[in-house]
Amino acid sequence: MVEAAGIEVGYSKLSANEQHARIGRHLARASRSEQTDDVATSSDLPLKVFSGRRRFVDPPIAHQHEEHTTRYDREMIHREFDPRKETFMPRLGLVTAIFGVLVLALPVLAQDPVKVDPKHYKVEFENDQVRVLRVQYGPHEKSVMHHHPDTFAVFLTDGHAVFHLQDGKTIDAPIKAGTTQWSGATMHDPENVGDSPFELLVIEMKHGAGAAKNKSK
Repeated sequence: MVEAAGIEVGYSKLSANEQHARIGRHLARASRSEQTDDVATSSDLPLKVFSGRRRFVDPPIAHQHEEHTTRYDREMIHREFDPRKETFMPRLGLVTAIFGVLVLALPVLAQDPVKVDPKHYKVEFENDQVRVLRVQYGPHEKSVMHHHPDTFAVFLTDGHAVFHLQDGKTIDAPIKAGTTQWSGATMHDPENVGDSPFELLVIEMKHGAGAAKNKSK
């Protein structure tokens, strides 16, 4: 028996050439196995040796997480600086602002006294500066909540009114014929609490013209 590289080989039954060939094959296999072990220990990625072949082991979980995070960061940077979105966002903001203005304006338009309470409010005159309303309330009649811009009122008859405000407060307002009154923009719900009708003219200012003239004085 002859021992070569840790491998026992029976050569008594083999010819000299066969013995040398078998020993050479075993030495070559042992050499390849040692080289594979060296690569497995020195490589950055873990390896396993199976029957003289190298197989990569799956990267550690931490390495997978790091790779996923890096890819996620690249995607987020690409999305954040996408030129198409950069040009779209200002347009979206402009559309949102216009929509907000319209939403705020709709309640005021819906609270026009001529539209919500045509029984008590009639248009006598209107141009691009003012709108003149004739207001008539019968005894104990009440309106609905509505909006007025800056106004100038001329009371044509005596009367007694109570103004219900949007915040729940009330204003008691005795009316004297021939008197006048300036009022800023307001929301109210007037009520005639007297036993007789009253009448007045309300001049509504448009585009802040009344407020500007009032301040100039």
